[in-house]
Amino acid sequence: MQLYLDSANMADWARLMPVGLFCGITTNPALAARAGLYYPDINWADMAQRAADLGARELHAQVYGAPETYAPWADALMQAGQRAGIRTVVKVPLVAASIRAVPGLRRAGCPVLMTACYAPKQMLVASALGAEFIAPYFGRMLEAGLPAYEAMAQMLAVTRSPGNATRILIASLRDTDQLCRLADMGHDCFTIAPAVADMLLQDERSTAAVAQFEQAAATQPQSRRAALNAGAICATLQATAARMAQKQRPRCNKPQIFLPNPMCWPPRWPPCPRPNGPSPPSSKAGA
Repeated sequence: MQLYLDSANMADWARLMPVGLFCGITTNPALAARAGLYYPDINWADMAQRAADLGARELHAQVYGAPETYAPWADALMQAGQRAGIRTVVKVPLVAASIRAVPGLRRAGCPVLMTACYAPKQMLVASALGAEFIAPYFGRMLEAGLPAYEAMAQMLAVTRSPGNATRILIASLRDTDQLCRLADMGHDCFTIAPAVADMLLQDERSTAAVAQFEQAAATQPQSRRAALNAGAICATLQATAARMAQKQRPRCNKPQIFLPNPMCWPPRWPPCPRPNGPSPPSSKAGA
C-alpha cells in the first residue's frame, strides 16, 4: 500500500507528513491556488527541500502553460529534487497536446504521471507511453454520473497485461469508504486530501474504547482499595497504641537511692529483706 498526501498547503504537510503514512506528496495548480500560492512563482527547490525534510520520498508536480515549456520546467523540477535528495515526478494532463510532449519528457529521464483521467481508455494511453503512473479522478467520475467502480476494475485489468509498467494512483477520493472499497478491489496506490487523511486517522468507536481504557487504568480495583483501607486502619491502631504506652511509662526511670540521716551516727541502714532467710539483726549504738 502506498499513500500520498494531495496538498500544496505547508501547514497540512507539517501536520500530516510526520504521521508516517505517506510516502510522498502530490500537487497541482488548483491545490496551489487553494493554498494561496501563485503557481508560476513557486520555488520548487524550496518545496522539494521542505517535502524531503518532512520525510517525503517523492514530490509530484504538474506542468502548466504551453507544451513547449514543459521540458525546461520539468528539468528545473528534476534538479530541485536531486538537490533535495527526493524523487520528483512530472504530472502531465491526458489531453492531446500534452500527451504529445510525453515522449520527449521520458527521453530526458523524467518520471511521468498522466493526470486528469476519467475513462478506462486513458489507461491504455498511459500504458503505451510507458508512464509510471496514471491518476484517475475517482470522486469527480462519480459526481459526473460515470460508472467509476467499473472503470477502476477495467483499469486494474490493464495493469495485469504483459509489458505494462503503469501504476494506478487514484485521486479525488471523497471519503474512506471509497478508499476501502477500491482497496478491496485490489488497488493499492492512492493520493488523498488532508480531510480524508483526518478521516483515516479517526474513528468514534476507537476513541470511545481508548477513553474506557484510560478510565480503567486510573481506577483502583476493589480488593486494592480494601487492602489500602485495612493498612491505613492498622497503621492508625499501631500509632494509637504507641501513644498510650508512652503515657503509661513513669516519668523517671532512675533507681531510687537511699541516703542515711547525717544527724544519726553511725547510720542506721534499713533492713534488706532476704527472700529465703531471716532478716539480719539490727545494730544498736554503743553495742
